Amino acid sequence: MKKTISLILAFMLVIPSVFADEVAYEPIGDRIAKEAAHWIGSPYGTSDGCEGYGSEVDCSGLVLQVYKAFGIELPRNSALQAKVGELVQLNEMIAGDIVCFMYEDGSIGHVGIYIGGNSMIHSPRPEKTVEISSYFEDWGSIKAVYGRRIAVESDYIPEQLPEELETQVLKSISTPNSLRMNHLEGIDYMPKVDINDPMELILQIGNPVMTVNGEDKPIDESGEVFPIIVNNRTLLPLRKVAEEFGAEVNWIGGENGEINIKYGEYDLTLWIGQEYIMSNGISVTIDSAPVILEGRTYLPIKFIADEFGWNVDWNDNEKTVTLSANQDAYYDDYYYNYGYGY
Repeated sequence: MKKTISLILAFMLVIPSVFADEVAYEPIGDRIAKEAAHWIGSPYGTSDGCEGYGSEVDCSGLVLQVYKAFGIELPRNSALQAKVGELVQLNEMIAGDIVCFMYEDGSIGHVGIYIGGNSMIHSPRPEKTVEISSYFEDWGSIKAVYGRRIAVESDYIPEQLPEELETQVLKSISTPNSLRMNHLEGIDYMPKVDINDPMELILQIGNPVMTVNGEDKPIDESGEVFPIIVNNRTLLPLRKVAEEFGAEVNWIGGENGEINIKYGEYDLTLWIGQEYIMSNGISVTIDSAPVILEGRTYLPIKFIADEFGWNVDWNDNEKTVTLSANQDAYYDDYYYNYGYGY
């Protein structure tokens, strides 16, 4: 009998320890909303918020940092973040979803974190700070069009918020979504077919292999095409580089070797050997003409960067060129000059 009682007591003592490590986590979306709330008051800026809460951060930088806390690495600009995860309609969003905004020209240019209660946390524009905005569907020149829901599995728990802010966020989380959709009537707001639009592309003089978002790829299947320097100008092979960024390149040919490139809102026409181009119907002088070498078209790097709005970084020691999409800089200028209309 004593042995039986001892076994029962031992079993009772073991049971709590078995379940002691189990934690009742809040829903992941609620935790994402609370993490975003820690950034409220942080000044607008382009430093990615890399120094933590309170440091400068723009719209996509905020979203990047919030999801990074949960182990999710997102692209750096809003247009690419608007392609990640599952698309959800505005009136179906839940806390933690990414809100995506579209300009009149159809381009995605702003993002925020939905926290429920028809509210989101976002970094609006220069001279503003991260804030909560409610009923944000239509700001005139820029409109909320859809959300993106990213599958997240994480045991990360954000720090406790100040009491008043905690209460405000919890109220939003618990309030049903009643966002409107009528502002989208007659607008083709659904995302187009995704294109391969990398954040970063690295090329090296004389190297037939380029690195696209950390992945090595041949510039050309022949293995004989690579960046070169001619008359102190760095020339890049046009087609493969442009297509990796999602541009459409068409060889028209003819007497003057005409080439057309379409990239987002840009429509460029250029000619082999000519030091001018047509950019959206306007004649623009370039500092070095396109050339054909070994059957491949090469363009000066400055032309590529200036016309498409890409960042360029030259490493003289490694003789490497790093190109990265600079969409946020374009949109930041738009915010600064035009605002949201609210």
